[in-house]
Formats: sequence, C-alpha cells, structure tokens
Amino acid sequence: MSHVPSATAGSDSTATLLFTAVIGVAAAIIAFVYIQKQKQEKESARRRSIEERQQQEREEEENAKKDKERKKGGKNLAAAAAIAASIEKSKQAKQVDKATHHPLYLNHLKGFNRQVTCVAVDNTGTKVAVVSEDRTLKVFFMKPEHFNPADPNSSKAPEYVSIQLSHDYASVVDFTNDGEQVVSIGATDRKMSVHTITKPMKQLFYSSEPLHKNTVRWMNAKQGKFVVTCSEDDDNDVKVLSYRGEVLASYNTKQIKNYQCSVSLFDARFVGVSAWSAGVKVMEISGKEGNFAKLTQAMHLKSHCGINAVAFAPNNEKAVFFQKDGVMALWNINVRYQVSEDPRKLLEKTEEDPMFRHTSMLAYSADNSKIIMVCANNIKIVNADDFSVVSVLEDIHTSHIMHVAVSPSGDFFLTSGMDNRPRIWKMPA
Repeated sequence: MSHVPSATAGSDSTATLLFTAVIGVAAAIIAFVYIQKQKQEKESARRRSIEERQQQEREEEENAKKDKERKKGGKNLAAAAAIAASIEKSKQAKQVDKATHHPLYLNHLKGFNRQVTCVAVDNTGTKVAVVSEDRTLKVFFMKPEHFNPADPNSSKAPEYVSIQLSHDYASVVDFTNDGEQVVSIGATDRKMSVHTITKPMKQLFYSSEPLHKNTVRWMNAKQGKFVVTCSEDDDNDVKVLSYRGEVLASYNTKQIKNYQCSVSLFDARFVGVSAWSAGVKVMEISGKEGNFAKLTQAMHLKSHCGINAVAFAPNNEKAVFFQKDGVMALWNINVRYQVSEDPRKLLEKTEEDPMFRHTSMLAYSADNSKIIMVCANNIKIVNADDFSVVSVLEDIHTSHIMHVAVSPSGDFFLTSGMDNRPRIWKMPA
C-alpha cells in the first residue's frame, strides 16, 4: 500500500515556513533599527563633541577678555585700595595729632606692634602694666619726665621688663596689693597667671581651670590682698579669689547681662555691676589689713531701666551710674545700710550731648572730685558734684576705648583702645 501525504501535514509545513520567514524579517528589521540607532548616536556624539569644542573655544576667548579686563581693573583696584589706605592713614594721623595736642595729653607707651588688650597702674602710680595681642606683657617704670611733655626726656621710652605669656594674651591685668607681682587672666582660656616684676620676669602661678564661663572683662587685684573678677554677657558671677585662683566668695547678679564691674579704688570695700536689668546691687567686702573676710549685700541703687556703667567714689561716700536712657544719677551711699537705711539720690541729669548719650564706662578721680565718662573713642570729664563739663577728649584712640586705669596717686589716668597706643592723660585739678 503506497503512502500519500495528508493535507494536514502540508499545512503544518507551510505554517512553519511562514513563521520562520516572519522571524527572519523581524530580526532584519530589529537589526536595521539598531544599526540606524547606533549611527544616530555616533552622529549625535560627533555633533556634541563639535559643539562642546566650539563652546570651549568661546569660553576661552571670553576668559581671555575677562583676564585682560581683570588685570586692568586690578590695577585700578590696587590704586583705589592705596588711596583708601592713604585716606585712612591720614584720618588716623589726624586723630593722633588731635589727641596728642590736647592739653591733658601727657605721653603714650611705645613698642607694641599688635593691638593692646589691657592696661593697669599700680598703687603708687610708678608702674604701668600693658598686655598686647601677641601675648607680650610689659611693666613700665614711670618717672616724672614721662608725665611732663615739656621735659626733653619725655619722649624717651621708660625702662621696662617683659615676658611672653605662655598660653594666651590677657583680657585683664592688674598689680598685686604690694606692687611686686602682676596678675593677668587669659582672654580665651580664662585662666589666671601671676608673674614677678623682675628681670627676667617669672611665672609664679597658672591656674588649671577657667575662672569664668565667658571672657573676664573686669578685674581688680591691687585694692586688697585678693582679686575681684567679673565676666561679660550672660556670665553673671562676680568672684573674689586669692592670688592663687582659690574662690573665696562669689555671687550672681541675676541681671541677664553684665556691662561694667566697679570696685572702690583704694580699699575694694564696695563692688557693683551695671547690667541689662534695672538697678545695681552693691556688695561689701570686709576684712582686716587688706585681707578678705566676707562678702555681703550692702544696698541697692534703684533705677527704672538697665544701667550701662557704674562707679564708686574712692572715699566710699558716693556712687554714680549711667542708665540706658541717657540719664546719669549721683547717690549718697554713706548711709547706715546695716539698719536698712537706703541710699539717697542726690542728682539726676539727662545727657544732652549725642556723643556721650550711650556712655559705657565711668570712673572716679582719686580725689573724688571728677568723673570720667567713656563713649566709643571719646572721653568727657565732669565735676562729680553737679556733672558740669571740665574737659572733652575726642577721638583719642582710633577705635573704641576698652580700658581706663585711674592712678591711685591721683595725677593721671591711662587709656587703651583697640590699637597699639596706650595713652597717658593728666587728671585735671
């Protein structure tokens, strides 16, 4: 029996061939599309390369133009900077000239290349301590000719001893009660150092811990055989320390922000702090022969607003403060506060001079008769009994006055600003 192919077998074979053909065509199309895509990508890459190269050439050309203009402008800027520096130098020279020609100007201490950070005068008025930002501590030995501009020897620098502070430049400096040593506190580490006034100077003590949370802005070490310190801003603690950094007593003003701490000039009997909050809490230090015994609250000087500055008369009979609103007030503090007798306000006067409307520091003369007012880089000296003007010293430093040190000897005071020229001024009679 012969074999005859069926119709079904033929159909399957045709379908297989058709399917294979379709697959082949699809593969060809995919291959074509892929090849075209590759060509397009290559062409796009080529065009991008050309465009990038052209853009780079344009940028290089533009930068060349800018460089040329910059060089030209740089010369102009350099010339402008030179002119500005010359103007500033001339301005400062005029300020210096203006200051040195004032009738109260006596001299300035030379030899500082960096900003002076603090100054102090000893109890005899014969030694002056100065610290600069490069950590140099100098103690000058002053002679009569240094306080007399008419003396031919006044221009000669006084003899001095010096030392490089080992850890930090000082924010405050003062002499010990006997004038044989110098106490300083670092501006950033807030640690106390004590040095001998010998040649060479020697470090006797350096505290292991910071004394305050913030930079110490006020320190008194010569009025008693102890140190009174006060920090700034929100560090409201006032501390009484030994010359070896031991805390003998402390109190917190609780007045948000401290401004100025004042201590009685001769005996450190009264301590007070002007602050953001109203009023001054007057504390009393008691003891015998300059030794510390205890710290107690004596009285309260009332005000209706915060106080910028405060000072006590050296005889401990009067106090003065300057309010934020420009009002200065004089107080009688020679009262029996032990039996709750309140201090009495003697005088109140609004400062009319815009230059001193924001007075930030006050200090009494050693004879109780004058008050030094400090605002920016200006000083006004007034009579202590009625605030009448005695003298005005304008632009005495090229920047804000940071420290005023009144000599207990009574004949001069020292100022330092954020420059390198601590200046000596005659205290008017």
